[in-house]
Amino acid sequence: MSSDATFDKHIQIIAAKGKRLSGWALRVFDSRDQTLMLTLLKSLIIPTLEFCSPLWFPIDQKNINTLESIQRSFTSKIYGMSHLDYWQRLKKLDLYSLERRRERYVVIYIWKIWKGLVPNPGINPRSFEPENGVFFYLPQLYKGKGPGSSAIRKLKEHSILYQGVRLFNSLPTILRTDFLKADNTPPTVNDFKDKLDKYIKTLPDQPRIEHPRAAASNSIIDQKAYIIK
Repeated sequence: MSSDATFDKHIQIIAAKGKRLSGWALRVFDSRDQTLMLTLLKSLIIPTLEFCSPLWFPIDQKNINTLESIQRSFTSKIYGMSHLDYWQRLKKLDLYSLERRRERYVVIYIWKIWKGLVPNPGINPRSFEPENGVFFYLPQLYKGKGPGSSAIRKLKEHSILYQGVRLFNSLPTILRTDFLKADNTPPTVNDFKDKLDKYIKTLPDQPRIEHPRAAASNSIIDQKAYIIK
């Protein structure tokens, strides 16, 4: 975190690291074979761009695009992908956008908080009913006036305490309930991930880096809202 209490500088640093790794991989390996390129992307570049992302993940379009452009550029170099736009490449390669991956991690972390698997930074259940699932309290954004009030509001809005709750509360009921497995045992993290991935894949993944989209943003929340609309 920088002295202004934002992660903008951190995002710039990891984006620069991601670009250097991408350039190194493209110089060292002559082949643009899909298997090789995806291995390099998933094992070197993506981990660099999303380490500990639930803490610092951006919601402003500038930082989102800065990170997304690295995966966009790298995937365009894969053999047979250059004629496709980024949205098409994501589908063809069975990849999530980096924005979608970060939201997925945040949702998984909130689920772990609910199950007591990780420390809780202050997220509290609002209600829980077996039929409707759990909902968490969404913190009120700062509404004060005077110097610094907008900065305080922005900091709170960007935090996992706010964005994480919004994302989790937007999920369908099946993902917010204590579902049991076929053998009547509680679900594991991997069980939740499987169900979450099945749901996420029903939503368009359209990062705003290629051309305009119908939904207000590529967030799970807005893509779901547009489909329902």
